[in-house]
Amino acid sequence: MKNTINIQSTKNGKNITMIMENIGSFSIFDLAELWTRFQTFDGLTKIVCTFLLSSYLILSNIVSVTVTLYGNYLLERFKLEEKYPKLGIFIKYRRKVSKYFLVSNIMGIMFVSLRNIFCVYLYSLSSYIKW
Repeated sequence: MKNTINIQSTKNGKNITMIMENIGSFSIFDLAELWTRFQTFDGLTKIVCTFLLSSYLILSNIVSVTVTLYGNYLLERFKLEEKYPKLGIFIKYRRKVSKYFLVSNIMGIMFVSLRNIFCVYLYSLSSYIKW
């Protein structure tokens, strides 16, 4: 049985009908299908895909580091430990955990960046060396 969705919109007297069939057959989170699609790519396309994913990882780590540092700044700026002594225990715990979180994010950024540099180096060498 086919699943269909009809979406109708009226703009300037035009009716737009969009029919999507077999909605359940494709999912963006189907990892087996994504892996088989990834395996069909050539070498350069695989490298570009991994660079896009690693760029997303680096960007998310940078955002996490920024939010962590800004949160520490706000805690010190408004002196929340002094204003709310009962929350002081949680704030001290947050500072201790945020140090480890900060170090792990920075190490993640460094690891992914070094891996990208290494991949570019290997790819540039492989274009000169004929196997």
